[in-house]
Amino acid sequence: MRGCTGRFPVASLKHLVALRPSAINHDGIDRPHVGLENIEPWTGRFLGEPVAPDNDPSTEPGGTALGKVFEPNDVLFGKLRPYLAKAWLADFRGRSTTELLVMRPVKIEPRFLQYALMSPDFVDAVDAATFGSRMPRAEWSDIGCLPVPFPEPSMQCVIADYLDRETEGIDGSIAAKERLLSLLAERRRALITRAVTGELNQSVPRSTTGINWLREIPAHWKVARLRFLAARMEQGWSPPAENREPLADEWGVLKLNAVCQGRFDESAAKTLPSDIEVPSDLEIRDGDFLITRSNTPSLVGDVCFVATPKPRLMLSDLIYRLTLADGVIDPRFLAYFLTTPVGRCQIEMDARGTSASMVKISQEHIKDWRVPVPPMEEQQRIVGLLNYKTALIDRLVSTAVRSVAVLKERRSTMIASVVTGRLDAEDQACSSLD
Repeated sequence: MRGCTGRFPVASLKHLVALRPSAINHDGIDRPHVGLENIEPWTGRFLGEPVAPDNDPSTEPGGTALGKVFEPNDVLFGKLRPYLAKAWLADFRGRSTTELLVMRPVKIEPRFLQYALMSPDFVDAVDAATFGSRMPRAEWSDIGCLPVPFPEPSMQCVIADYLDRETEGIDGSIAAKERLLSLLAERRRALITRAVTGELNQSVPRSTTGINWLREIPAHWKVARLRFLAARMEQGWSPPAENREPLADEWGVLKLNAVCQGRFDESAAKTLPSDIEVPSDLEIRDGDFLITRSNTPSLVGDVCFVATPKPRLMLSDLIYRLTLADGVIDPRFLAYFLTTPVGRCQIEMDARGTSASMVKISQEHIKDWRVPVPPMEEQQRIVGLLNYKTALIDRLVSTAVRSVAVLKERRSTMIASVVTGRLDAEDQACSSLD
């Protein structure tokens, strides 16, 4: 035992638990597999379903199980990207990825241990011990030496009971806000889809298009392939760059996530070295229409319209720039359409790749995308309406997102204060009954 944090003594984690070894044997084959994706950050909730043994990709062809076996009441902690604070109290027998440490509590109450491992103080200490920039991870040799609050066993149970009650209420509020966010996202998506397919005005005669994913549009609208609406398409360049946002006097090259669901994020850029000469024709300009050429199947072909970008941003080789013909289609209308489920249907059909996780879209495929084309004045009216109504929804979203952030911060702060004794769980429990 060493030192103190708050009013409780502390002990090294390795003195309170027994670390279960990696299981590379036949004993774990019949156990369901749990990955990092199954543990929710900062809450310890289990997500989804464990992978059944018959479908487990972590089992070698010869029948050897890879990973670590765990038992009920073991506590699993993610050592890869530990800043995500993935700590789960197991409630069934299974087998985990090797990126999870499996600890059997020996001298500490399992529920108290889980809360202690989700305390920001502990998570920050683990994160400081990581190595690797792209896939930061920490090892047991460092994690096991970190101090953990260690009150008397009876107090551990009191604290765990109190935190179970209090976090349940906070988690319920967070879940309600997240349901609201989901409903707002669906409302926004439905509004845009109806507007860009001409369904807002039901009194207008409609005609069939002969296209499975775009069955009907107003009779006075047309459908055109994008090649007939565009004057030019080009791809950028990505020289070596520093992975930080450029300063005002520095050049930056766009990252892939600069194009995100119809929005342009000018902060998503890497800093170019001062000796790089940027071709003037690759600078991002007001009115550019951008399309991502490579990403996951659900994100490839993402688009956005650029309005008033900051200077010194360069088009990257991950993104196409489309120059639209004058007076034919409003780029904002096109962006709205290509971010709807209807517009993305053809995008995802055209995606090609050697793996299921990363695909590409070619320029020829993009030129063949079909788009509804209302008269220009009607396009502009639709854009004005969508700008107004989506702004109202986006304000509600921003308020809900801030509320979720506040609730999560309150949860983390409460756990940190209670497990260290800075906040007395017994006093808090009594005051809640008054």
